[in-house]
Amino acid sequence: KHTNSRCAGSVRSRFDSSGKLHIDADSAACSNGGHFVPHVVVCTPDKNGKAQCYGQEQGRSGNRWQARFRRQ
Repeated sequence: KHTNSRCAGSVRSRFDSSGKLHIDADSAACSNGGHFVPHVVVCTPDKNGKAQCYGQEQGRSGNRWQARFRRQ
C-alpha cells in the first residue's frame, strides 16, 4: 500500500571481487511511524553490459524482487 511516507536511513555500497555491486540499506524510521526493513540489492552486468539487479528483504519474509533504477 502506497502511503506517501518518507523513510530516512543509511545505505552502503561496494563492489565485490567478481565485479558485482552490493547495496545494503539499513533499517530506517518512516514519517508514518513505521520502519523500513533492511534490504540488500545485488547488481551484475548482463552480456550487453547492462546491470541486472535483484533485491531481498533481510526481515522475516525475505521477499525478493527485481530492482530497477533510473537516472533523474
